[in-house]
Amino acid sequence: MARRWAGFALGLALVLWPAGVPAQQGFRPPVVEWAADGKVLIGASNLLARFDLDSDREELLDASGSTFALSPDGQRLALGGPNRLELRTYPGFERQATLSLPEGTEITALAWSPDGATLAAGTRAGHTLLSEVSSRELWADLGVEPASRVERLRFAADSARLLAAYEDGRAVLWDIVAREEVHRFSPARNLRGELEGETAVVALGPDGRRLLANQVRDENAEFVLLDDQGGIAWRRAGYGLDFTPDGAGVLALAPPFRIAALYRTADAEALRIFEPPESVTTVYLVRLSPDGKFLLGVGEDPRGQMLILWDFLTARVLKTRR
Repeated sequence: MARRWAGFALGLALVLWPAGVPAQQGFRPPVVEWAADGKVLIGASNLLARFDLDSDREELLDASGSTFALSPDGQRLALGGPNRLELRTYPGFERQATLSLPEGTEITALAWSPDGATLAAGTRAGHTLLSEVSSRELWADLGVEPASRVERLRFAADSARLLAAYEDGRAVLWDIVAREEVHRFSPARNLRGELEGETAVVALGPDGRRLLANQVRDENAEFVLLDDQGGIAWRRAGYGLDFTPDGAGVLALAPPFRIAALYRTADAEALRIFEPPESVTTVYLVRLSPDGKFLLGVGEDPRGQMLILWDFLTARVLKTRR
């Protein structure tokens, strides 16, 4: 079913929020992924759409899921939602398999291991379910107490370490082979035990030993590079989004949050600034293309939401789409 981007943007407008910032008033950031065919998959408000940057054509793929994840080889999509965990082919979108779930399970986050062997599914009840893709068998259930909704799942490059981040600001770095916690990250508290602002761990580096966390205190936002035991390497103003695939860089939104930036992981030096067209007032998130050539941004100007495409090496705006 083809629809105009403007129609889907009405749904996005209700949930767009800087990625990794703790959800406020029920807002949730969209899930955005590049596909191997160069198209962009965007999920928000239980809708999944495929957007062609060249033709400006949008196709609604699904209207009954809450989250999705594209396999490392780009040939399968995992879809999750209330009592739902299924695999579909890509780009054809034919149903391939349905994975069994305990009754009443709601899937809130998904991630494929880089080797494609494991699918991780986070639930509203705070469980991380690990399934073997080839057999469709559930082989581990990693939970936390007290329970909190799983917001994000990220694998390390070796497929052995998995970050699970929760709605209440906690995060756990798991060794899924041993089924043990490597470290548990907790939000900062003052001497009275009260939370000091809001904290969200948002990304795991390819090496499985470095993480990004966002902290908001007194309306001031900063992102922090952590080691796998919670030690702080450096901090910068802004919202951290993700590591580059080689782990050498960090993508973030920099104040006043209408620009994106690339920082060097080793020392937080700003390497590149990505400025949108002058009319853009806010950039919500950015995603690097699989080949590392392009950076896609989701932003907003007085007319509504828009997509911005930059050349990643030169930071030049190549095109915009609504």
